[in-house]
Amino acid sequence: MQDTNTQNNPSPVATPITQQQLSEAPCLVPDPASHVRLINPKTVAKTDDAIRLTEAATMRFVRSKTSVSVPEVIDAFVHPETRTCCADQFFDGEDNASYGPYDSETAFNDGLVRALKARARNTWTERVVKFIRAMPQHGIVFTHNDWAPRNMLVRDGHVVAILDWEFSGFYPDYWEFAKALCWPDWQSGWIKDNAIDRILQPYLVELAFILHAP
Repeated sequence: MQDTNTQNNPSPVATPITQQQLSEAPCLVPDPASHVRLINPKTVAKTDDAIRLTEAATMRFVRSKTSVSVPEVIDAFVHPETRTCCADQFFDGEDNASYGPYDSETAFNDGLVRALKARARNTWTERVVKFIRAMPQHGIVFTHNDWAPRNMLVRDGHVVAILDWEFSGFYPDYWEFAKALCWPDWQSGWIKDNAIDRILQPYLVELAFILHAP
């Protein structure tokens, strides 16, 4: 992927990137589990068993159809020995590949219920299931699905790129707001300053239902 601010003078590396290039490239995130590495001043590589090629397709879609700033995808490929499987974090705990795609919000809600019951079967789960069944219908919109400061590049007080589109897709319109508040750092300024409520349309009732999920 290439920084959007250098797209007029690209200098992509040959692909596929070799294991030697990856091993010698510095990691951009101070986390041993990170797989985002700087190949050259204009190119980064993101590798992981959990990454889907649909992330690259989504970034190309967003870049071509909207004004949202995203890195330019130079190439996306799967090494022969690599297997990928990834789904929304809410559905972790079972065979992720078996969830969706769904053709309606009702079917999506059925998936939420199945995921909840796969985690725990008790009276609390049954109560949350009733919450979900009671939600009104929503519009279906394109959703980033991992809206957090770590996925935004900011320069001089302006957002210059939105990163990490691996969980994106078409979801009920409350999902972006609810997911942004599912696992945040509750002591961060992002939360204390109510930044999410100012950036996204709040869906407080739906958020309450999701936060009650076991």
